[in-house]
Amino acid sequence: MAAITLEIGQELRALLSEIGQPVGTGAREMILLELYRRKLVSSGKAAMLLNMDRTDLIRRASESKIAFLEFSDEDWRAAAAESQEAS
Repeated sequence: MAAITLEIGQELRALLSEIGQPVGTGAREMILLELYRRKLVSSGKAAMLLNMDRTDLIRRASESKIAFLEFSDEDWRAAAAESQEAS
């Protein structure tokens, strides 16, 4: 794995230490969760890169208010119509 040096300053370092993980681990998780939120990496890939189960990644993302499933208004209308047709 490649390593980089990032100057974050004392204040940000203190804030990151509050999450109870080493700064590097917390920063890595935040980066991958943001990439997942932007749909630039799948939940499976993010989980693999964080060495955790996919369900743990989805749970962690949910705690960060990152939705696992996102439906547009059109998606909801289509699902409701399908449900009514099936009834």
